Amino acid sequence: VAPASPGGSESLRRFSLKIQDDKFSPDTIIVNKGDIINLTITAVDKNYDFTQPDYGLKRSIAKGQTGVVEFGAGTAGKFTFFCSACGGPDKGPVGYIIIVER
Repeated sequence: VAPASPGGSESLRRFSLKIQDDKFSPDTIIVNKGDIINLTITAVDKNYDFTQPDYGLKRSIAKGQTGVVEFGAGTAGKFTFFCSACGGPDKGPVGYIIIVER
C-alpha cells in the first residue's frame, strides 16, 4: 500500500490474482473507498477474462499471460467480478471486491 498522491488520503493498492481450475485466487479483495486498485491477473491453465460490470471493466487474458486492470474504488459496497467467457457469475470463476468507507 502506498499513497496515491502526496498529502492525499487515498492509497494505491496492488493485488496479484491467479485464475486457475476455474477459480480466482484470492477470490475476495477488501479496499477503502477512494483507493486506486491495481490488479495483476494471470491466467494459468487456459484463456480467461476478468469482467466487473459495475465499473465497466473487461480484460481478456490468454493462457500463461498476465493482464492488468486499474480503477478507482468510488462507491462503497460488494462488487462481483467473474469470467464472462466461462459462462458468467453463475457458471465460471467468481470473486468479490469489497469497498468499505474510510
